[in-house]
Amino acid sequence: MKNTFQLQIIIESYVNPSESHLKVIKSIQNVSPDFSLEFEHKIRVIGYSNTIESIMPIFEQIKSRSIFATLKRLLLKNLNSDGNSTFFLLNKQAAFVGVVSLVDDENESSLGPIKITIKANELEDFIENNLENIIYSSKFV
Repeated sequence: MKNTFQLQIIIESYVNPSESHLKVIKSIQNVSPDFSLEFEHKIRVIGYSNTIESIMPIFEQIKSRSIFATLKRLLLKNLNSDGNSTFFLLNKQAAFVGVVSLVDDENESSLGPIKITIKANELEDFIENNLENIIYSSKFV
């Protein structure tokens, strides 16, 4: 079943002066290869998507590592007051070797995190009622 939920996903990471932007791109592509990435203003790598499928590789690791509860907690904690945007963070160094490692705070990742922002209407309802089914069944609502 195809996903009819309208959303925007932004994946981004700042590039530190000591880092190669190519390594930051590789970190992102290792955990979510479906994004077309740009190196903006020589300070960050960013990509956009309108489909949940673009972050399914991340969700597959969330599923296999049994860390859905942590992801859900982070998404609800980071939900903005309008309820239409949230985010979660990944450790950039872990992503470089293809491992999804959720972090609570930007400071947990010494080189800074990879930030995945999800924007959609009624996002809290989606997180509470549909996200777990998407991750564990690989079927879309």
